[in-house]
Amino acid sequence: STMRASLLLCVVAALLLQASSFVVTSGPRDGSINFCPDIQRFLPSECHPNSDCSQITCDVDIANYFVGSATATLDLCHDPASFTIGLAMTKPAHLSWSKKVSMDETYTVGVPGLSVNLDDIAKAGLVVDLRLGGDVEQVDLGVALDVCADIDFVGHLCGAQLAKKFHELQKYIPFRIYNGTIH
Repeated sequence: STMRASLLLCVVAALLLQASSFVVTSGPRDGSINFCPDIQRFLPSECHPNSDCSQITCDVDIANYFVGSATATLDLCHDPASFTIGLAMTKPAHLSWSKKVSMDETYTVGVPGLSVNLDDIAKAGLVVDLRLGGDVEQVDLGVALDVCADIDFVGHLCGAQLAKKFHELQKYIPFRIYNGTIH
């Protein structure tokens, strides 16, 4: 069942990682797997993993509109496999928010309480894109922060489409914390 599949995912991932000369750690971190080589190659410079890469913390500054930090915590050895994204924002409001995603789930979710006005013609909000999928041989993981806005006389735009209208956002969105496959 699901418990056996998740346990199998953890055991097979550990075996695959050992065979690929990755490191499997043990001790107080309950035998968690070190995915650092796979994870580090995808991280933006604003993001820093902990010692076994099970947690990634990023400084977030989206054109000085949305400022704070994001933390993604990966847990592949429990049933179901999951990761949690947590935000600690300081601008435009002091706010803490988190969302847990289990295996084979994809979400695009707005963060309540975080919105700004853009040039008095748009109300923009922070959106989190989350994806966890795959199987025992490869785990597909995606975590990104994006901005969506309702623009007067234009409608609802997100990401690159929004950045075309508001050029100050172009180099900031989407802010990909991680997008890749863990083998």
